[in-house]
Amino acid sequence: MVLHLRKGIALLITVMFVIVITATIGYILKQVNESQKEVVDERYIYESALYVEDILNILKTSPLLSEITGENGAQNLFLFLSENGLLSYEYGDAKVVIHIGSARTKFNLHNLNSMNEPYLRQYFSYHGVRDEYVDMLQDCIGGIREDQIYKSRIFEEERELFRDYLASKRHLEKINTFYKNEYADNALEALDTQELFSFNKDENSSIDLNYATPQTWELLTGVDQEQAKLLAHSGVVYTDINMIELSEDAKSRLQKFKISTFEPYLLVKIDIIRDDYSAHIQFEYDIANKREYNFVFNV
Repeated sequence: MVLHLRKGIALLITVMFVIVITATIGYILKQVNESQKEVVDERYIYESALYVEDILNILKTSPLLSEITGENGAQNLFLFLSENGLLSYEYGDAKVVIHIGSARTKFNLHNLNSMNEPYLRQYFSYHGVRDEYVDMLQDCIGGIREDQIYKSRIFEEERELFRDYLASKRHLEKINTFYKNEYADNALEALDTQELFSFNKDENSSIDLNYATPQTWELLTGVDQEQAKLLAHSGVVYTDINMIELSEDAKSRLQKFKISTFEPYLLVKIDIIRDDYSAHIQFEYDIANKREYNFVFNV
């Protein structure tokens, strides 16, 4: 009875969350539509700022999100994302699509170490990618070396390429393009490396196994692609790795990586679409500390 009551309360809070965010976005769009038209770029930035500000306010005051940091955090986070993962609204000539997911679904290259590096090389070797690709990745997260000696030639061609951490999809694309041209090898085109690597400078971030992508599962465990997809879409809320149906070898390999079954961090993506323009905003949100960071804005 208590369990049913708890689920009922959680569902009610979720419905209230959707109602509030719908009403607020509608109000903002109305205000924007009624405001005087200014310079186009300024309008885009202004509108986007309004959306982000209000969504952040809702996240910070949501009772359901407050529950996530308490007891049964993993289950509550799963419930929240299941009910609020994709929200879409239309108002006038604007459509706003909000996607909320886990921000800890992929492998952070900063967590590459002597224990798990062989598995990363094995992963790419299995897919026909040369060992030198991992050398390039290591160069691109290792900072500027005083002796200017690197494992690859990538900085001879891309002298201004960022070298502290994997910063963005564009950063990864430049690395992949250099690999393709350097070795006349198209093997990477068959892999979705954007679904394997996180763009995160936090060296302490762990992979939340409840939301790991199929590509991440394949790397972590060495299972084939089909089993990796099953693990990624199991629908089970893991609270312990022993709940996961894996061989002992796969579990042993899994523990060579920085993993967790509860990471209270959200990845929020907002798409604003009109006839004359579209804008994309993305940021991460730390539930426990009610803090937003890693903003990306594209028009």
